[in-house]
Amino acid sequence: MTNEPEGGDEAKPENQEAKKTKSKNHSRLKGWEQLEVIEETLLPEGYEQHQDQLELIGQDVTELLDYEPARLIKRRFIRPKFRRKDDRHQAPLVAPAPASPLPGGVPTFSLTAQLIISKFADHLPIHRQQTILQRLGLHAPRDTLNHWSLQSLELLRPIAEAIHQECLGQDYLQVDESPIKELAPGTGKTHTGYVWAFYDPSLQGSVSYLWQNGRSRADFEAALGDHNGNWRGTFQTDGFSVYPSYQKLHPADITLGGCLTHIRRGFSKALDAGERDAARIIRLIAYLYQIEEQLRRQQSGPSLREAIRASHCAPRLRLIKKYLERIRSRHLPQTLMGQAITYALNQWPRLKVYLQDGRVEIDNNLIENSIRPLKLGAKNYMFFGSRRGGELACVAYTLIENCKRRDLDLRRYLIEAMRILIEHGPGRASELTPAAVAQARRTAKAS
Repeated sequence: MTNEPEGGDEAKPENQEAKKTKSKNHSRLKGWEQLEVIEETLLPEGYEQHQDQLELIGQDVTELLDYEPARLIKRRFIRPKFRRKDDRHQAPLVAPAPASPLPGGVPTFSLTAQLIISKFADHLPIHRQQTILQRLGLHAPRDTLNHWSLQSLELLRPIAEAIHQECLGQDYLQVDESPIKELAPGTGKTHTGYVWAFYDPSLQGSVSYLWQNGRSRADFEAALGDHNGNWRGTFQTDGFSVYPSYQKLHPADITLGGCLTHIRRGFSKALDAGERDAARIIRLIAYLYQIEEQLRRQQSGPSLREAIRASHCAPRLRLIKKYLERIRSRHLPQTLMGQAITYALNQWPRLKVYLQDGRVEIDNNLIENSIRPLKLGAKNYMFFGSRRGGELACVAYTLIENCKRRDLDLRRYLIEAMRILIEHGPGRASELTPAAVAQARRTAKAS
């Protein structure tokens, strides 16, 4: 390390600090100003020989973005044991062993958090993480790394369950289900399971994922858990038959909202096949989305959205429906256009729900966007290894997506959540959901 040039504060011009902190405009690098800074002074050649004849007149500052590879550390905690000199029969005095997400195991909270983030946020399967750790000097069996990850997610499971209760505590939810392969134990083959996603589009914005072996009404009821038969409100879904089947069992309690995006997709396919009638339908639908975009830009509340939709969107919807009924006889039911018309008219009563309730979205794109991280992961690890693996993967995705929606530091959140659960047990889970943590921080900041 080189020495600082002599001269002290007296040799520094008054505007030196301003020059020191002045840097180039890195506006495209978000977080540049918050990065840790390591300063190094570079002295010119010949400074050591002629420093007595030199005076400091200023300095140039160059900032470069550097990277240090990750590293593994073996932390050795030495806990001295003491006993009282005047009473040697008392138990020795020793500090408690440091906590671990796996009692008696070697990984720290930080390491298992990294395994979870790498697989479920960065979509790196365990075998790729194993290769990365080997480059860092640790040869860990794949099943050991998988065990560490799953046990940590088992510890975090109560928080995911609390998030699910947060979602089901709302009376308007978007719901969707997505297929992912699961390995059938002992067969070497896979079968299709489903992740059921529940999203609360309100300001709280929680999302919950649950793993089920199928997509039947019984699977949906299992996903609802204790709320099955007791939940009241609006489910906004696609046209899958399970949802109207469930509504028929609870007609006074459940309202089904439709999705205009699913209706538009059918006409888009027909247009690609050369159906000219589809072009007019898509133009009429585009107007409805323009209204929604204006409401979104204005951050309109439910009452205003309901009023604008009644005056501007309801007439356009009636026009679309009349046009579909008029052209229906032109297209055979088996054609793309015939299928799109049939689907749209069957969904019409549910689509109109968004006109009657300003909270309801025009489509269920928000829940479909919430499914994307699962599909990215599945492209890399291809299938879940077991039912337990699917359940715990849903725990990981639930925590990760809710942290993202609240701009929480995911690594820090997972470490602190695991530490608190180890120390205080699952009874603290409802206080540890990302929504609860974010609210506590807002309250603390305001006070």
